[in-house]
Amino acid sequence: DAYQGLSAGHDRHRHRPGRPMLTSDSVAPAMAIGRWFQLMEEYRGSCQMLLTLLYEQTEFINPRVVTAVTAAEAMQSTLVKHSLMTEVAAMPDQTYEALVAAAVEAVPEEDRDPMRNLVRKNRAGLQGRLEALATGDDGQAIGHLLPDAKVWAANAAGARNKIAHGSVKSLKGIHNLRAVVETANAVVTLRLLERLGLCQADLREVVDGSKHLRWVRDLAHEEFPSGDPQ
Repeated sequence: DAYQGLSAGHDRHRHRPGRPMLTSDSVAPAMAIGRWFQLMEEYRGSCQMLLTLLYEQTEFINPRVVTAVTAAEAMQSTLVKHSLMTEVAAMPDQTYEALVAAAVEAVPEEDRDPMRNLVRKNRAGLQGRLEALATGDDGQAIGHLLPDAKVWAANAAGARNKIAHGSVKSLKGIHNLRAVVETANAVVTLRLLERLGLCQADLREVVDGSKHLRWVRDLAHEEFPSGDPQ
């Protein structure tokens, strides 16, 4: 497991005084407090994982990657569950239906019901769902944080899956993994702020006004440049 030895030089951006992400000008305090408790309940899984990353003092990067990317995945699933984001299809419905029909036809009669259950959902994989979380239904990268949501999603999904399935030798390196953790955390945080009532323009101001989020944006541009072929 990779040791997060380079973190000391960057942690100064994490716990620092500075401009708050929320002010009374952006969200009414009375509404924000009540809404925050509601969001903590609705997005309990993602919030708990974010808080774990913030307060857990482990210096091993691999479990932090798994936690951060899983928090983002959980956020996207919850948004879809509450009809706040459209489910991402793996392929066009017509293509999917033809594929299912061909697969069912190719197996013996007694195996057809299990086959239908196996392919019952036309749902994108982790990479597609992370990209959807980063861009939303309007196709805009949230808070202008990421130069290329597709490249970020490919890196984040690839890192999480390689760690989860034991292919750690093919990981890109600690700088890339640290960028995956920080950007995934930031994307989930910005989506939570959006659910509190902030619009895209507000979220861009949040990123521009936060020393930590500006640093995360710089990391994203370094590690996930637009058009990176992976």
